[in-house]
Amino acid sequence: DIEGMADKLLNAAAIAPDQIPKLVRASRFMDKFNFVYINLLVSGPQSHAANSLSNLVTGALSHVENFASAVVSKIPGIGSGEIGFREAIAGVRGITRGVISGTKEFTREMIDQGTIQGIDKALESTVPIKGTVGEIIGTPVKLLRAEDAFFATVNHSSELERLATRQAVKQGLTGDGLRQAVMSAVSQPSEELAQAAWDSARYTTFNKQLGGDWLTEGANSVLGWLNKVPQGRLIIPFVRTPANIAKYALERTPAALSFADVRAAIAAGGASRDQAIARIGIGSGIGLSAAILAEGGYITGAGPRDPNEKARLLETGWQPYSVKIGDKYYQYQRLQPFGMLLGLAADYAQAKDYMVKGEADKAAALITLSASRNLLDATFMSGIRNMLDAMEDLEHSGAKFISSLAAAPVPAIVGQAGRIIDPVVHDARTILENVLNRIGASKEPAKVTLWGEVIKRPLVDTGNKPVDFLINFVNPVKVSPQVQDKVISETARLFTRDAEQTLGSPARTLNGVKLDNQQYHDYAVSAGTMAKQTLDKITAAPQWDSLPDGIKRTIIANVVTEFRAAAGGMLVQKYPELIQQSVEAKLKKLK
Repeated sequence: DIEGMADKLLNAAAIAPDQIPKLVRASRFMDKFNFVYINLLVSGPQSHAANSLSNLVTGALSHVENFASAVVSKIPGIGSGEIGFREAIAGVRGITRGVISGTKEFTREMIDQGTIQGIDKALESTVPIKGTVGEIIGTPVKLLRAEDAFFATVNHSSELERLATRQAVKQGLTGDGLRQAVMSAVSQPSEELAQAAWDSARYTTFNKQLGGDWLTEGANSVLGWLNKVPQGRLIIPFVRTPANIAKYALERTPAALSFADVRAAIAAGGASRDQAIARIGIGSGIGLSAAILAEGGYITGAGPRDPNEKARLLETGWQPYSVKIGDKYYQYQRLQPFGMLLGLAADYAQAKDYMVKGEADKAAALITLSASRNLLDATFMSGIRNMLDAMEDLEHSGAKFISSLAAAPVPAIVGQAGRIIDPVVHDARTILENVLNRIGASKEPAKVTLWGEVIKRPLVDTGNKPVDFLINFVNPVKVSPQVQDKVISETARLFTRDAEQTLGSPARTLNGVKLDNQQYHDYAVSAGTMAKQTLDKITAAPQWDSLPDGIKRTIIANVVTEFRAAAGGMLVQKYPELIQQSVEAKLKKLK
């Protein structure tokens, strides 16, 4: 009895029947809102460049793993002997045919005639706005889906030829007989062969359906919650992609054994076991190499947890989750899941560098924390990260979280263009100013470094403005040049949590009076500039390098303190009203 069941459900939920139309309308509104929001979120060209590069890197890595699987398969006592180099070569050969088919599939997706099922990285649901308006609004997600369709088709073609070759080799075919059998299987694949190839294609483009293990089952629960509470999409816009990326990365580390399907593949033996071992081996090799390079400073992780220590490090040109090549840092964070493999290894290797006295016994906890920070620092997890930061530090991070929600209607493409036109990071204190700062439209004074220099977003600069704009508009990899300055590098080296002394920005109050943005800017610039000029001379002296670090630390701290006091006096002369405000503040305190 359907009506009876409906009545029971309504009674259980304590929902009056006359309220259902309102709930349905609200649900439909949120579906439309989320559709618009997600399309605005991925409207920037950097998102599409990052998606394409990630798919490209993952596809290339799969071929490396195919050859590694062939090696594992040949190891006596370990391998099954079922995988040969011939099939790995066939997989590479299948790329050419796949590119042609992929280009056609890309075009079909753009005109809503795509044939691949399960390729929907962004929306994970139906399109709630129909007609021309929905077509226009939905273009960014459609383009994302078309990109995935292209790479999925390429990967499908490659995998199909690889598996068809394995099948022909098992049958004992050689020469022309083998080639004809492969061509026949590729042109008219069996249902089992076609399904296996498409499963691989979805896996390598992170479109695999959730479920079957602890990680993706958890993601499935989140997705179920979002279906009930669609407002949550403002904080967690994507679920399937982050879960699939995280699992892909972890399957290439020793943590792979925590997944039931990996354990089952190893237990089953045969080709699946060879592939699982190869993946863990290749990923662990990449991780070990990254850890060694991180020890030498060539790969960076999240960096220090202390905000002052991290700010001093950023002033040297250092970037989190970057590869240092020559005198430049290239951020790999958006090239997932390869970036996650590098980041996990770098965080593991550098965890001890950011420990303080008494934390050595907490190494395991800190490494786990580093891993979670690596996951949260990924771009697609920014909503959760901002929310958690706000919960931990409402005063400093609350405005950033609320601003990210307030900026939801701003298309990413507008923000990316605005930040290139105005690369200055402004001292935004209100929600509105934070939103304007994100799109490069803030009129507030610039934020400055400890030394009074304007902070700018790192951009590629070739000297040709139109070319530079185009590169920075599309390029998802932030590039930051290393700053060659003795005072800046010495300050970053000397003032750390490990040394139990960090050096932060000037206080935003002077003689009990809270400074406005312009007053604070003038104060910070004067104090920083004067201190820097003096320290330039001090550190250039021959005897500086022979001084103990403790004395160096004291000298720098004293110079900074001295010139902040001097800058305070200069600020009072420039803004005489600060004297009266200071007196009133003291009288108020006495009362």
